[in-house]
Amino acid sequence: MLTRLPIALLFSIAVLPHIDIGNKFICLDDLPVILILGLLALTMFKINDFNLSKTYKINYLYLWVALLIYTLFNPLVVLGYFSITTDFLRYAFLFSLLFLLFYLKDSNGFISQMSIALLVFLSLFSILSYLFKINLGIDAYDYWNIGFNSNNWGFTPGRINGLQAGGPNSFGDLICILTLKVISDKKTNNVLLNLFVALGYIACFLTYSRSSIIVLVFFLTTLLLYQNKRTSMVVLIFSILFTINLGLIDRFMSESETDGINDRIEMQSAAAEVIQERSLKNSIFGYGFNQFAVVRSEVKPIEQFSDNLRPTGPHNGFVFQLLNYGYIGLLLFLSIVFYPIIQISSFKFKDLMNTLNLFPIAAFLILNLAGDVFQNQSIAWIFWIYLFDLYKENS
Repeated sequence: MLTRLPIALLFSIAVLPHIDIGNKFICLDDLPVILILGLLALTMFKINDFNLSKTYKINYLYLWVALLIYTLFNPLVVLGYFSITTDFLRYAFLFSLLFLLFYLKDSNGFISQMSIALLVFLSLFSILSYLFKINLGIDAYDYWNIGFNSNNWGFTPGRINGLQAGGPNSFGDLICILTLKVISDKKTNNVLLNLFVALGYIACFLTYSRSSIIVLVFFLTTLLLYQNKRTSMVVLIFSILFTINLGLIDRFMSESETDGINDRIEMQSAAAEVIQERSLKNSIFGYGFNQFAVVRSEVKPIEQFSDNLRPTGPHNGFVFQLLNYGYIGLLLFLSIVFYPIIQISSFKFKDLMNTLNLFPIAAFLILNLAGDVFQNQSIAWIFWIYLFDLYKENS
């Protein structure tokens, strides 16, 4: 029970609003992390076969240790002073989750059950919030409403943000990943499969996140065609046709909507240009965590932006990593991301299509090309738990 409870708490991050409960030092969705760390300590004493010598054979752990050491000392190298950043603490937390999974029996079955429950909850939240314009108030970032956010597009009254931090695009990403996880599970019966296809797609669509919708439809179509799920494919087609009435074509084709795409291209181009022109030291080690940010074509230290702007990352998780930690940091980061994938026993098409968690993992990596999803810890946890489970299954 102690080993399952931390994973259940992990999934609860997505249903706890990102609101301040500790004078700007702690938010409500931070509580599961605190509880998980406490339970992890208890778990280590309760597991009968706990033996540190078993971990010495896990090569993946050494890559994580290297990343943790680099992240810990990066401020000292780049900024000239030692500082324990929140990024280091997040990596340390993820490392502890990896360690836990190796002592949890039937982790895949439990993670699948939690994924189904979370998908149903978030999908219903998205759909009901749109139908009844439910607004639960603004989140701790003082920007997005939790639930319904009105807009001036004309072809739709508004878009839906979830309870997690990061806005509607992040909510769309989260629903996309969950849907692909649930649909790729062979244990799901046909009736529920059809329901999850419709729920997942419509809920994702109501966030009006273009990248999430495209990635979800592409991978869903691939999966359903391979599985020869004709009825489910028809359900998906009718769901797409239904959303045409809710502004599907306008969201992708209207001239005003291309502004958002141009904005992201401009941000990534500006970040790439700064990376190419920076000093050798910053190229190797980066600028440090939370030091530089982007607003359109401007890439500069965060404190140099005016207070009325919202500086963000370059809307590319990989470029953001390069900006913060340089080429060494990016290399270490890519090693912990792709090492579990290269451990897959067979790369034949048939075997890949049946590989545990591969579709949600691949979708998450693609979504990072259009957003700072890796840096949004309120949804990044789902990638890591699926990646760790894939590694456990194939190691």
